[in-house]
Amino acid sequence: MAERTWDEILNIMTTRRSDDAPLLAQMIDTRDRYNADVVIPLTDVSGEPFTAPLGPQTIHDGIDHTAMRAAGTMPTIAVPAIDPSKPTGVRSVEYAEKRRKALYASHHYNLTQILFARVFRQLAGYGLATIVAMPDFKDERARIEMRSALNTYPDPRALDDYRPPENVGFVYGRSTAWIRSNFGLSPEDLMHMNHTDASGLWDVCEWMDEYCIVLGILGPRLHHGVNFETQRAFGGKEVRRWPNRAGMVTAAVGKRITLDRVAGQMEIITGSADWLDRLMALNVIAAEKSIFADMYALAVEGRTPEIVDGQWKDGRSGEINVLANVKAVGQLISGASPHSQQVIGMLTQSAQASGGAIPQFGGDLDGARTGRALDTIAGISVSPRVAELQHVMEAMLSRTIHPSIFEIEKGYWPDKKYVCFSGSITDRSYVEYTPSIHFEATENAVAYAFPGMDVASVSVALLQLVGADLIPKHQARVLHPLIDDAEGSGQQIVLERLAESVLIGLQQQATQGALPINDLATIYEKVSKGMMIHEAILEAQKEAQDRQATVPEEVPEGMGAPPQTMPGLAMPGMGAESMAPEFAPQLQGPTPSQEGLRHMLRTISAE
Repeated sequence: MAERTWDEILNIMTTRRSDDAPLLAQMIDTRDRYNADVVIPLTDVSGEPFTAPLGPQTIHDGIDHTAMRAAGTMPTIAVPAIDPSKPTGVRSVEYAEKRRKALYASHHYNLTQILFARVFRQLAGYGLATIVAMPDFKDERARIEMRSALNTYPDPRALDDYRPPENVGFVYGRSTAWIRSNFGLSPEDLMHMNHTDASGLWDVCEWMDEYCIVLGILGPRLHHGVNFETQRAFGGKEVRRWPNRAGMVTAAVGKRITLDRVAGQMEIITGSADWLDRLMALNVIAAEKSIFADMYALAVEGRTPEIVDGQWKDGRSGEINVLANVKAVGQLISGASPHSQQVIGMLTQSAQASGGAIPQFGGDLDGARTGRALDTIAGISVSPRVAELQHVMEAMLSRTIHPSIFEIEKGYWPDKKYVCFSGSITDRSYVEYTPSIHFEATENAVAYAFPGMDVASVSVALLQLVGADLIPKHQARVLHPLIDDAEGSGQQIVLERLAESVLIGLQQQATQGALPINDLATIYEKVSKGMMIHEAILEAQKEAQDRQATVPEEVPEGMGAPPQTMPGLAMPGMGAESMAPEFAPQLQGPTPSQEGLRHMLRTISAE
């Protein structure tokens, strides 16, 4: 398929925005309630102003509780070698490891754990979330960004189709000043729409397909909403177009798993939340009136009650109201109906159960008395929802975002040598790669080890599996979300245990007196200067061997023997001293016994 013209893009975007209007309206309703921007009108109470939401923020809590649990763990990444069975298989395995670490380095560079927290919130609240990989020309790397679901218009497809979209458009508002500054448009270019004031907003479209990326102006964004007919009449204006060197659409559009259409998990409780806020507002008003009750006065028959000084004094001031022609004063005391409290309780429980809000997140014990019961109730309430969102994230990363990272860096900076920190807390090394050489494939797998479980629960489950001999320790390290490099972690554990064994053996020799104290002091001095324990022992061993093989040339005046031959603080004969002169090796002739043996052997040979 050839590149699309601007007119084709404009028609496609207009159609998609018109078709998605009901979905966007529902998303906006959820957003406004999440942000507490909805006011509750109490039209049946005369004189009462609009009231902000006073009830429990069930929509806010339901979205946040699910998203926080889902973003609490990070997935593991696996990258296969092309063909490890060939003679070049060693190189293939090495390249695959570089690609895997390059992906981890990209996650570290883009702070994806924070980014994913917002992605999961949009998946839970809107039922739709978008992640985009874009070239960062400043750092010359692939940058992972999030786009609002309210501004994303991908090509229509089935809910279970997680292939990269064939094309996608993004629409966002920009001011006239921004458009002139970035696109260099003159006032005459926009004058005919009478929308050139600095505060006026325009809808800017960013179009992406496998061939090109296009930026254009759709038309003015009116205060009362988007007027599609006005924009269609305006015709738009293309301002930028450049080739897509990645060769693919680098946007992943994730959809929450539903029955037959995109929907957030809060959509079904919007009405219940509004009723809850309305009843809470009315109960607050009733409680306030019960404290400051309305007062009434009974007049003397035939006369009109009057306030002597002409002004009623608030009871909280401590002053007395003097009344004339009054025979009695009373108060109209009323309170909230107990039935309304019951209805509020039922609505709260229903909204929490349907929306995913977990009472335990807010400290509500919910009748449980033990920690195990609390964990079980919370896990049953949130884990299935979290597991589904994490499965959606797995598909978004493995099918689109990770291949996009490879293709972007390979397409824009193929011969650049990257030296990046992997970002793993278990692997402090750097990864070096050149996209044109090492990015020979884009296949990868992304998986959450135990979808729906947090780090603490995963750790306990892995310990139980290893303890029951159901999985090896290496597989447990692969599955643990905090371990990015299972091979490196296993190697490091072996090194640590060997170092502990060396240290224990050294301590035992020192305690038993088998290690001269001066050699122990030498090892201590080397370790204190930053040398590894095994390196310090090897160097101390070499120095001890050199000392023990050295023969002093002469005895200093006034001494009976060279100082080097004395044991010092160590026990004699333990190797702390150098070789004494009388024990130095010298060449000597054969002894008489050796001469007799040689003569006998010669006689036997002659016979």
